[in-house]
Amino acid sequence: MLILTSFLLIFYLVVILAFVFYVTLADDEDQGWVGYFSRLCFTKIPSILSNALKFVVGDWIFDKISKLYDYVVHQRNPILQLAYLIIINSAFLSWIIFGAPELPTYFVGVEHNYIAYVWVGLAQYSFFLASTIEPGRITKKNVKCFLHQPYDGLMFIDGLYCKTCELPKPARSKHCSLCGYCVPMFDHHCVWINQCVGELNY
Repeated sequence: MLILTSFLLIFYLVVILAFVFYVTLADDEDQGWVGYFSRLCFTKIPSILSNALKFVVGDWIFDKISKLYDYVVHQRNPILQLAYLIIINSAFLSWIIFGAPELPTYFVGVEHNYIAYVWVGLAQYSFFLASTIEPGRITKKNVKCFLHQPYDGLMFIDGLYCKTCELPKPARSKHCSLCGYCVPMFDHHCVWINQCVGELNY
């Protein structure tokens, strides 16, 4: 057991250090040790592992694994929405089964049985709203409606066009590659609600 724990700890530390290196120093084009280490960790080793997996499982299964990886990592999908719902509902169900029967206690009154249902219901409802209300979509018909934000001349410059949509870019708008359209007052693409956060769903 001690060997397994030590191995997991070392593995965890290596992963954390690799992540910190990747975020702070990694540069594939550097000609020194940083570039060599970057290419080794983030190009050569993944390529070797990929080729080894392809050799072990065959071309057909490797192609299916690659497509699954692409779907999970690079495309819009409801996986994290389902994970959130499973986590929140499992935790609440555990509380109903094991926690609620223990009330009241010295610090928590029996009224918390009812309050819990209200708060979890509100959390579920707000998650539903966040997941279903669109952030806004800039089209040829409505682009003038979203031109109300001022251009600052530094980050947001008047007269620019989206290279993908070929539409004028209102200030603070951005084209989301996952959603496939320009979002007004773009904040970020949130994988937990499987869509962008923008002007219409802040």
